[in-house]
Amino acid sequence: SEVFKALKFKSAMASSGDMHVKELDKRASGQAFEVILSPSAPDAKGEFPLSTPKKKEVSLDEIQKKLDAAEERRKNHEAEVLKHLAEKREHEKEVLQKAMEENNNFSKMAEEKLNQKMEANKENRTKQMAALNEKFKEKLEHSPVIQPMSIASLLKDPRLFSLTVIMATVVMEQIGRLFINVQQLRQIPQLLESAFPTLPCTVSISDVPHVFRETHILTGYRPPEHSWRYYFLSLFQRHNETINVWTHLLASLVILAKFREMSETVDFLRDPHAQPLFIGLLTAFTYLACSTLAHLLAAKSELSNYTFYFLDYVGVAVYQYGSALVHFYYAVEETWHAYIRGYFLPTAAFMAWLSCAGCCYGKYASQRLQRFGHKFCQMVPSALAYCLDISPVVHRIYTCYSSQQVCTDPAVTFHFYQILFFLVSAFFFSYPHPECWFPGRCDFIGQGHQIFHLFLVLCTLMQIEAVRMDYTERRPLYERLHGDLAHDAAALFVFTTCCSALTAFYVRKRVKTYLEEKQE
Repeated sequence: SEVFKALKFKSAMASSGDMHVKELDKRASGQAFEVILSPSAPDAKGEFPLSTPKKKEVSLDEIQKKLDAAEERRKNHEAEVLKHLAEKREHEKEVLQKAMEENNNFSKMAEEKLNQKMEANKENRTKQMAALNEKFKEKLEHSPVIQPMSIASLLKDPRLFSLTVIMATVVMEQIGRLFINVQQLRQIPQLLESAFPTLPCTVSISDVPHVFRETHILTGYRPPEHSWRYYFLSLFQRHNETINVWTHLLASLVILAKFREMSETVDFLRDPHAQPLFIGLLTAFTYLACSTLAHLLAAKSELSNYTFYFLDYVGVAVYQYGSALVHFYYAVEETWHAYIRGYFLPTAAFMAWLSCAGCCYGKYASQRLQRFGHKFCQMVPSALAYCLDISPVVHRIYTCYSSQQVCTDPAVTFHFYQILFFLVSAFFFSYPHPECWFPGRCDFIGQGHQIFHLFLVLCTLMQIEAVRMDYTERRPLYERLHGDLAHDAAALFVFTTCCSALTAFYVRKRVKTYLEEKQE
């Protein structure tokens, strides 16, 4: 049967056109065959062709609708979540509010009860002390001889013992209060430290913008972009502007003291010939105060640096006119007055304004000009203005020493020292000595600008003292020479101040535009 099945399979396989069956030699295991597949024709097609089902095309509108629906579901879900969070937050807020109200109510009730209890205890103690004192006084009055009390006698008399205990309690309370006051005194340094917080440390020259840098000053710069409070408190900090601030701050206080001293003998309100003296004192105080503000607050920002130094230049211009006025009004000789009386004050006012304009422009163009370029713009107008303003004093000194071998006018001596101190201060303003010899060694003290401040203050003090003497001793002369000039001089002073301030404001506006363009 197995042979028959093999033959039947052979014949079936042989009948197929795609394969051939080859009989092999018989083996011990049984009949063996070899099946050979014929190569398929190139144009033969599968009996069962496979075809992929056609996909349904989806339009863009349907995709957009699905996206919109998904977005709508997302928004709805987000709205629900936000609503839930808002409700939860509102609930928490209400709970916290109620808790705070209950806590406040409880605190108030506890405080009221405690105060009531303390008042009641205090009242009871006062009454008890008063009653015991009365009884003690009565007992002392009725007892003929007061004998020293021992501890045994106190223990035998309960009233005296209770009185002693109460007095001891009062003494201990006072000692306790004293101890608390001592503890509070110990906290004073901490309170001062909290009131004056630690100021930021100063930085080196590489950490500040170019406009803040000074030649040969390498450290001690205050960092910019801090609060105004920091720069006001830096008055008590060690930095490279500390000496500059304090020299002119103390000098301005000295000017105020001198004004108060003079006001006791000089009628500034009713005496028209005292108006130039008042303007001289006012302008001296103005330039010192403006200089103090400039050196104290200019480190706030670049715009603040320009703004406060422009204010300083306005103060200098005003002081130039004030100096010219007091020299012309009180110190001028009659011969020199005949030459300059028609044009001196108007020219002095113009030169003061020109000095302010030159200093403002030199500061504004300092980034584009060489160092000596902007110094030239600042120094030349100021030097010309000083030559005009000091001319009455120079002529006065020359006349005094040429008319007699020894000048006996005490005011001339002060005028001489005024000129000497100004020339020394001008030298140190023009040249950075001695810091150019010791770079980095004069960052706190020893700068040329500090020496300039010192000698300029001495110049101002000598000038005020000389003018005060001239006001007192030369009244007949200047009353005859000037007449009603004081009112015109005061009006010209107001005009010069306004022109200088407007010029500084205009240049500041240009600086602000320049800084905004540089930031963009």
